[in-house]
Amino acid sequence: MGLASFGVFRDRPQVHADAKRLPLTIATVPLIAVVTYLATYGVYWIHSVSLWDIIKWQGQMFHFHAHTSHLHELASRWWQWILGMKTGLLWHEDWGAQAGWIYLCGASWLWLPGMVCVGITALQAWRTRQIFPTLLVIAFLWQWLPWMFSPRTSFLYHFSSALPFLYLSVACALGQQLGEGIASSWHHRLLNFARQAYPIAGLLTFLWLYPTLAGYPLPSEAGHRFHHWLMGWLPVLMG
Repeated sequence: MGLASFGVFRDRPQVHADAKRLPLTIATVPLIAVVTYLATYGVYWIHSVSLWDIIKWQGQMFHFHAHTSHLHELASRWWQWILGMKTGLLWHEDWGAQAGWIYLCGASWLWLPGMVCVGITALQAWRTRQIFPTLLVIAFLWQWLPWMFSPRTSFLYHFSSALPFLYLSVACALGQQLGEGIASSWHHRLLNFARQAYPIAGLLTFLWLYPTLAGYPLPSEAGHRFHHWLMGWLPVLMG
């Protein structure tokens, strides 16, 4: 009775209900993935591309991914993506006084704390048996970890499909409520700091990287500074 008054078992019926629905929810994930994948070819279908051509494309892509393992200067492994390693110039065009650049770059200062939040979300999912945090963690790991077994050349941009679930895990972790008993503890202060610091860091990162993500025209001499930073930010920070 005393434990119930502190809310330990107060939401237990809801936890059991969520746990019962969890297998069915997880089973629908592959179906949603297949439907979403097929929907991406809708534009080709509209433009009179035959179903047979689309099927042949799948075979060609499978052959490419299964047999491509050559080295590339920008190639990276799955564990390097979190660190934002192997950045590089993807596109450049000079217009005289102005020029545009598009870089393949990462943001480890956002992704490493994000991994901590994925762990917190996984712990929350284990404790509460709730569907939403469970699916977040599964979706993130499903989009990231299979790359450790990939025989083909992989790049930093392959991590992009996992990033939405990483950021949702950040929101889930930072949005949780701490009990009143630890309202004045260091947990509460750390959580409040993270709630303010992470969005600010994300906004500043977007403002800093946007020109080199979108090819926005910049003064030609600015390219040297962006090149120095984005091509080797980790060596620069380490001196």
